[in-house]
Amino acid sequence: MNGPSTEGTTPEAIEAWVRQQALFATDAPVRVRPLLGGVSSEVFDVQAGDTRMVVKRAGPYMLTDDVWPAAPRRVVHEGEVLRALGSLTPGAVAPVLAIDEGTFTIAMQHAPPSWTVWKSALLEGDVDPGVGARLGSLLGTWHQRTLGDERFSHLDDYELFEQLRLSPYLTTTAQRCPGQRASLEEVEARVRATRTCLVHGDFSPKNILLGDEGLWALDCEVAHIGDPQFDLAFMLNHLLMKALHRPASSGAYRLVSQQFTTEYTRAAPDGGEVDGEPLCGLLAALLLARVHGKSPAEYLDGHGRARAEALSTWALERHVDALDDIWDRLEESAP
Repeated sequence: MNGPSTEGTTPEAIEAWVRQQALFATDAPVRVRPLLGGVSSEVFDVQAGDTRMVVKRAGPYMLTDDVWPAAPRRVVHEGEVLRALGSLTPGAVAPVLAIDEGTFTIAMQHAPPSWTVWKSALLEGDVDPGVGARLGSLLGTWHQRTLGDERFSHLDDYELFEQLRLSPYLTTTAQRCPGQRASLEEVEARVRATRTCLVHGDFSPKNILLGDEGLWALDCEVAHIGDPQFDLAFMLNHLLMKALHRPASSGAYRLVSQQFTTEYTRAAPDGGEVDGEPLCGLLAALLLARVHGKSPAEYLDGHGRARAEALSTWALERHVDALDDIWDRLEESAP
């Protein structure tokens, strides 16, 4: 059963909020439309005249079947991180229009209407390696430019990362998979012990908007000073899952993965190894978490989940240290 949703978050409440914030320079009627599909915050498409924005309001629970508490300040944190990343890489994140700590609400500029969510394109088999390259370069730039930089230390909110990533993904999966518990706890301990740069924490296709004019990265509410390999493994895991979902396109997803890591290395020469047992182990742990954690991958059917579990278990038990070995194994197991 879902946790309680945010009290008072109705289209009327959102309209009143945007008027209070004076976000529209027009007296035109305000149209508020709820956007579905997210699990963290209630999201609304808000428009008045030619001006359009996205408004997010967070409550004390995630919108999932498992009861999943989360501090509502996460959306305020997201707004602050977006502004910081926007200063590092102008045009690469959604511009933030307002942050309201009192109601745990933020407003962001709406993307151009022609833009699409990268996850949707990937699931439909529209696989462009160039997007992987651009995202690898972007992520590498963030990691490299925040490495050891105290100017970003105020963005360190490890509690949110704990609540929304470590606990529901790695800790929960270790509890539900006793056969892999030791390996998963080792992976989690390694992540906790590494605190070097600003980590997005949710760098995945669902949080990338694409268009002819460029791309935006979104949803950085679990950003923290941490282990850069978490961002790498998180994105690579999503590409693996797409290959499990569409086995005939696994070669294309693999190429995206390779372009992503190659360009990441060029942008972040000090960001850490993009291969080796630590990264592969974290990747395998996250894959297993999308089967047994609190946020299972909704598009994997029973066969896909079984293949994901077999692949992740194999990698963890054998301490695999090469991404190519994981991809080879995935392709060998294809139906």
